[in-house]
Amino acid sequence: MSSLFYCFLSDLATYLLNLSIVTSLIFMSFFDPESLSTLETSSVLEMLRLVNIEAYKAGFELFSEQRFSNDYFTFYCRFGGRVRGHKTNKTGCPFAIKGKPHMTPTGKKYRINVENCICRHNHPLYPVLLTHKLITDDQNSTITNLYKIGISPSQIQKIIRSNFNIELTTLQISALTHSSQVENFGLQSTELIDYVTAEGGTAFPFELNLNESIKRLGVLTFMPQEIENLLTFGDVLFIDGTHANLQNQWEVVPLTVINRNRDILLAGIAYLAVSNQELLTWILHKTFFIGNYSDILQTLISDEDNAFIASVQKFHELINDNQESNVPTITINHIICALHKKRNFLDHLRSAGLNKSQRIEAGKLFDVVAYSTSCTKADAALNTLQNYNSKLTKYIQKEIIPLLSKFSRSHLLGIHANGFNTTSPAESMNAMLKRNLPTTKLTLKQSRVLFNRNHMDHCQALCYKRCTLRRDINLLFPEQILLNKRINDKIQIQYRISHQIHIIENPLDSEYPFFAFHENDPETKYKLNIYHCECNLDVFWGVPCSHLIKLSKNFPVHAISPRWFEEEPNNTPIPSQSNDTIRFIKDTDQEEEEITEPDELAYADSVEYLQHLSPKQLYSKLFFESKQLASLASRNTDCAIESLFIIKEQINKILHVQTEQRNNPSLHPDQHETTDAIIDAEARPRGRPKKTKNSQNSRIMTEKCAICLHNHATTSCRWYGKVQRIQEKYANDSHQRHCSVCGAPDHNAGTCPIRQEAQNYYNTR
Repeated sequence: MSSLFYCFLSDLATYLLNLSIVTSLIFMSFFDPESLSTLETSSVLEMLRLVNIEAYKAGFELFSEQRFSNDYFTFYCRFGGRVRGHKTNKTGCPFAIKGKPHMTPTGKKYRINVENCICRHNHPLYPVLLTHKLITDDQNSTITNLYKIGISPSQIQKIIRSNFNIELTTLQISALTHSSQVENFGLQSTELIDYVTAEGGTAFPFELNLNESIKRLGVLTFMPQEIENLLTFGDVLFIDGTHANLQNQWEVVPLTVINRNRDILLAGIAYLAVSNQELLTWILHKTFFIGNYSDILQTLISDEDNAFIASVQKFHELINDNQESNVPTITINHIICALHKKRNFLDHLRSAGLNKSQRIEAGKLFDVVAYSTSCTKADAALNTLQNYNSKLTKYIQKEIIPLLSKFSRSHLLGIHANGFNTTSPAESMNAMLKRNLPTTKLTLKQSRVLFNRNHMDHCQALCYKRCTLRRDINLLFPEQILLNKRINDKIQIQYRISHQIHIIENPLDSEYPFFAFHENDPETKYKLNIYHCECNLDVFWGVPCSHLIKLSKNFPVHAISPRWFEEEPNNTPIPSQSNDTIRFIKDTDQEEEEITEPDELAYADSVEYLQHLSPKQLYSKLFFESKQLASLASRNTDCAIESLFIIKEQINKILHVQTEQRNNPSLHPDQHETTDAIIDAEARPRGRPKKTKNSQNSRIMTEKCAICLHNHATTSCRWYGKVQRIQEKYANDSHQRHCSVCGAPDHNAGTCPIRQEAQNYYNTR
């Protein structure tokens, strides 16, 4: 009986497969140049809709980045995903239709002028899998309404089968119930636009006219403070999208900038129902023409996303299309995040056949390629990576070398990036967006876009108070010219490094007549003149490098970017300074106390900020402040004693331990010691201390041999010398797997003959 049943299932599967193939062949006859050329429709949109429907009936899905265009179009089969290359919209299947719609001589119909048509697929077609794409609007609304009232997909499947005679799987029903994402976005984005407008901000909706109905796919919002941040600090713009913790997983794209103190600030935020090249290009284009931002933007930094790389190229074409012939071309630098590039590189190493030690070494070499300031070092590391095997060489030549000028620090010549070739500020902004959002099931209010926008405004309000620069920072220049503390520290680090830099002449080069090198690395030399160094730190960071500081008789103030200077309190312009006015403040106690003394307003703001921190964040804050206190108080005995007394007093106050009052601890050190002894005695619990399981006396540290697994050192094992000789013999053999014990091929640690021989020897002793 069971054999007959299995035969029946086999025959049924064969019948369904043959039926699917026959159905696909019938509908595939539509996709040939003759049939497509005779197709007539009343509009271009109707023609594209008909082509998509016929593709669904044939069992595949079309993809085109220009499906809404009235000009030249190209369709691909979506099967297989995107293929990395120059054309980011090309997929793994060879199917392609290229053509251009044109009007018939009567002027009432449209036809397709097919230029190229490849009608073959490299995969089987299953029309049953795309049945849900062919249902009508009434049937779709019925499924959505049934789902909203709480009916499960399995019950909906039975209702649709009995009423409409349509076979749908539960996965297809789930896809239909979540397809209302665009409609929900249109409703909730209206609330968002009203809120932003009421607060004095600006909102730009992205809408498409599809089949005589307007669909809203995105909203770009700017609050007044965000526009000010964009126009003040937007020379380098960080963009990285993330999924908001909402009911529908919409893409949220914050625009991030950094201020003079290198704190992250929000410069706008976009909410997208779908994230693709067209919407990302629209975000860049709208942002570029806000105020005079077109004169400010220099560099875009994003992750390695194909859609974003293509959108930046499209954005360049758009902003230069309307340029007159005598106007120079607008160039916006684009940097790809080196961190994302390294992650993709490390993910490829395992498939390239590298073992664990080789992957660790390759990761270190890639760090040299990504972050070294020397082109010689970066190129040498890249050549070493290409010598591993042919698979890795092919990947590097295709994915690394063409993009070196977009992520490698040594190849980012002449590009101002505020010291970043990563999207770390944008990642931090995304983390701040998600940090305090609910992680459990969201309520109806918390799942809306407006709640997300309100939460972001609250986070930024705290961030603005935290990022407010104080006017009593370390003075680097006379006449009240201020640099913020972080940039000042960066310059002083370069100043200290300059004491270890040596300068020699370069008579063969008139443009760069000097060489500079570090005394610990004399082989790495940089060409430089009095205005610029080959390490590119003055352009990339906006601060002078140690080589320029060493070369200049006076401090090279010209190498500091005006972006890092603080304006006067009365907003007067910064006066120009000659190089001989530079001076560094010495690290004296009096000056540091003046610098670090807080005012009441800053303390009140910090209390309001600290109230919103988690216990882990408060621990980090307390730990950092304690280190600062220990560093300053340890220079003076009286100050150290007073600080210790205050700390212990706070500890006893938290533990509710009674303490004795003391008038002047610095004048009575003996009384201080007595009081501390009393406090410690009162705080100590009664009775004998409880003995732990792993007490110090019972801990016996043993070392196991890596060869025989017995309790002795590996170097004292009888077979240690033999294992070393075998490992040296196969050290350069990287084309096959090796035993982790002896290093020989053709076996592993479980079947290693040397380990078995060693274990038998020690077990019989």
